[in-house]
Amino acid sequence: MADMKATEKIEGLIGAEDFKLRCRELSQVIPLAVERGIPDTLFFRNYLFSIDRGCGLTTAIGTLADLFRESGLDVTVTETTLAADSAERAAMPAGSFAPGKYKITCVDISEWMTETSTPAFKNYLRLFRKSDDRTVYVFRIPAADAAVIKKIHDDIEDVMYVEDVVFAPLSDDEIYRYAQKCAEKSGFSFDARALPRLRDEIAEEKRDGRFYGFDTVGKVVQKIIFNKMLRGADTVITAEDISPRQSAPSRSALDSFDDYVGMERVKRRITDIVEQIKFLHGRKDVAMPCIHMRFVGNPGTGKTTAARIVGRALAEAGVLREGGFFEYSGRDFVGRYIGETAKRTSEICRAAYGSVLFIDEAYTLYTAEDDSRDFGREALSTLISEMENHRSDTVVIMAGYPDEMETLMKGNKGLEGRMPYLIAFPNYTKDELYRIFMKMASSGETSEDLDGAAREYFESLPDQFVTGKSFSNGRYVRNLFERCQTVMISRCMKSAGGRFVITGEDFAAASSEPEFTPAKGKNRAGF
Repeated sequence: MADMKATEKIEGLIGAEDFKLRCRELSQVIPLAVERGIPDTLFFRNYLFSIDRGCGLTTAIGTLADLFRESGLDVTVTETTLAADSAERAAMPAGSFAPGKYKITCVDISEWMTETSTPAFKNYLRLFRKSDDRTVYVFRIPAADAAVIKKIHDDIEDVMYVEDVVFAPLSDDEIYRYAQKCAEKSGFSFDARALPRLRDEIAEEKRDGRFYGFDTVGKVVQKIIFNKMLRGADTVITAEDISPRQSAPSRSALDSFDDYVGMERVKRRITDIVEQIKFLHGRKDVAMPCIHMRFVGNPGTGKTTAARIVGRALAEAGVLREGGFFEYSGRDFVGRYIGETAKRTSEICRAAYGSVLFIDEAYTLYTAEDDSRDFGREALSTLISEMENHRSDTVVIMAGYPDEMETLMKGNKGLEGRMPYLIAFPNYTKDELYRIFMKMASSGETSEDLDGAAREYFESLPDQFVTGKSFSNGRYVRNLFERCQTVMISRCMKSAGGRFVITGEDFAAASSEPEFTPAKGKNRAGF
């Protein structure tokens, strides 16, 4: 690798097609400029890189420098950040403006993306240009849409010449190629049948919206290799090395609703919907409707659990290719600047193709129509487009409080019509709350008096408390159960030989604490 030419290194990069094109141009011009004795002209051209973190910025800068070095130019590389704090604007490494040296300086201007037209930013650019005329400046911003890139380009070009270089998001094929490359560096390789499992591992990393390109892929591969070596096996990574083979479920996804207390009505509704979608899917004589859904209900009523089951059920019915589950909150779609939101939303949707995209607290995307900087509206606009384009391949489920979800639908034309299925999740009854608690407790050992203590407690909860909007239902019960466990453990530690058994006394002690005594005015709903 050390003896490889710069052009070979560049062409060997995964992705980065726009960057490769610029480097091909430079590979023709650099030797000619050096031969004619005018190398300084090469440092008139600067670049605006649109690239996300972890997607090869440092590698790209390094190979760009190698391209200059092959023609005899001693080029040094510097990476820095233009901080939002004005006191740190000129925080360049010492000696960066030393005369007579050729340099490539990468400046991250992410914190200035909405302020590149300001005098302060323009003055900063002029400082660069006045201080050194033998530097190629690479200005880095996160991946953004074309309109945002063009605006920043135009603002920079007011002061200096700049070319755009867009690093497109990694495709699945590029991710797998890089994973293979990482494995080979450690002397391992992936069996062809392992790639679907690798895809699942990468998809899991994407589920929270924090995917850092090559860095994330490298982390996943190293984890797999470590686990492979723990088993002391050979160097070929199989599907079993990535994740254990799941035994075929003994019953359907819809039947798994029976494992959960108080989900009978939801099961009937979702069963009807799945059967309707299954009947319409693939028919040429009937147009396939949108299969997106709205789940409305208070916290802890099983919306997330039901959404997971929907994905599995539709995969079993042959409607969804994957049947996976991607969970986000409404706030996860909103970026910091105009253009970032649409890109982020599109990437989230792409990762969920063939699966369920579950958006909790979806109503947080809605604000008043007169808000000119409403990035939530930008996310909704992109979502609506994705929902229409993939209406029969991806299920978008928006969830939240009933009233807020109704406001969201009324405030966004076209959204309600694309989400024809509405499923209501009522608060649990007192008896259901009791049964949920006892099911949790059954995972361990309990005393005979626990049942009576728990039943009496849940029956005594005020009606207005368990039916209120702020009541957290299943979360409230889980918090109480976990508090019972804490009380039990504390009791056992104080008495030598104490058994880890939750007793009625443990329950009484836990349920008497302020957050679990709504009748005394301490209504904190389990939070």
